[in-house]
Amino acid sequence: MKVITKVDGPPVDPREFDLPENFSPNHIEDIAEIFQTPMTGHYNWDYTDADSRIKKLYELGKELNWDGEIDLDWSKGIARDEYPIKPEMVARLEGPLAALPEEKRLEYMRHDQAWALSQFLHGEQGSSLGSLSTSFLCTHLSSKIICCFSDF
Repeated sequence: MKVITKVDGPPVDPREFDLPENFSPNHIEDIAEIFQTPMTGHYNWDYTDADSRIKKLYELGKELNWDGEIDLDWSKGIARDEYPIKPEMVARLEGPLAALPEEKRLEYMRHDQAWALSQFLHGEQGSSLGSLSTSFLCTHLSSKIICCFSDF
């Protein structure tokens, strides 16, 4: 029977395994799969812009899509006593929502908008994860950056 060892936190040192021919029965219990990979990693601490064309393409991608630094007015506050949708949309409310008192209707609409924005954010995060996963297939930094433009 497999003995599960509980620990107080994540490991702080890398875990190394010997070659398969040197494994003990305990190693076999702990390792689900061993695979070889042809990948080689390296670090380059020089963050200067090596290829200005990539930088220009990145800026163009931002310009042709929405840019939170430019397109949003961050000086505006949130008016908690106003509907988060256009007034003509509020006037078209029907059914149980229209029957609610004004205060409850406003509360519902704020929660509804928060939910919708949360769904949008989760979609954006999913798109970013997809682009990130795809960029792992690219071998050069410039191709990784281009790959991430699919997120735009």
